[in-house]
Amino acid sequence: MARVSLSRLEAVYLVELHKMADGGRTGTSALAARFGVREASVVDVVKRLEEKGLVVREPWRSISLTRRGESLAEQLIHNHRVIETYFHRVLNLPAQLACSEAQKLDSILSWRTIASMCRALNHPKTCIHGEEIKHYKRCR
Repeated sequence: MARVSLSRLEAVYLVELHKMADGGRTGTSALAARFGVREASVVDVVKRLEEKGLVVREPWRSISLTRRGESLAEQLIHNHRVIETYFHRVLNLPAQLACSEAQKLDSILSWRTIASMCRALNHPKTCIHGEEIKHYKRCR
């Protein structure tokens, strides 16, 4: 899969759509409520995600992730959990700081860097919050 360039905001929306979908669909009003923004702001970001082939938008109905969007969201979640775990275990950062710092980097570090961190941690099963870390072939 070719690398998709995402802004930090687009990455946050993609991950949130993944979390909210739970196998289904969600709408702009739910996202607007979640982020505390106007629906028009949500539509702007969702349109950009749609142009990148990451979501399918049915106006006035719902938003769903494409296969590519789902895969990318899962990769972003993996990246975040590995980075925060690395920061906490290796750099001894407090959990809250490790998480907030990881959020700044989870969409911009290369998969090679993430894989190196993951190997250094011996492929942890869970992150510092107890959430599962789903590993990918390129992580091994």
